[in-house]
Amino acid sequence: MNPENLKLFGAFLLVNSLVVILYGFAHESITYFSELSQTGVQMISTHFSHHSWRHYLGNMTGLFILLLLFPEKNKVLLLAFLLCIIFVSCYVYLIKIHSFLGTSALLYCVPGCQFVHDLKCNHKQAIMILFTLCLYLYIISPMKTINLDDPWSPMTTAHILGFIAGMVASSYYRLIIKKDCKT
Repeated sequence: MNPENLKLFGAFLLVNSLVVILYGFAHESITYFSELSQTGVQMISTHFSHHSWRHYLGNMTGLFILLLLFPEKNKVLLLAFLLCIIFVSCYVYLIKIHSFLGTSALLYCVPGCQFVHDLKCNHKQAIMILFTLCLYLYIISPMKTINLDDPWSPMTTAHILGFIAGMVASSYYRLIIKKDCKT
């Protein structure tokens, strides 16, 4: 992992760990619950909340592996994370999802960023990223259907929105910087 991504992972780990240490899991003051949430702070902080140690460790391990596999620039990833929070928060609010918490939508930004790069530079890897994403979301994952009656279903959509946020951030960055395949 490059030093830039290691710093990003460290910052991400620190923020998520502080949330767990200070509030525990799924605390009502930082987690989005439609009937309790009155502020925008909960829409942001809920992206750093978890419902258990297993959920927390799974997300942190997942981010570490994704940053190791797809070493994208931090500027792009930070923009992708911001867009993801906006996209998912709007979705959760507008669709009237009862509750939402977790970092995993943000994790999907990382392969989303890499996918845009690979569309131009490495078509085989881009196809593998998309294949793996679809395989996981629609076959392997316990959250494999998009059905608003299923309380876990909105998470699949949130993951897809995270991937799209990564694609938008990476496209924007590459449009402005005009980055080629060698850099």
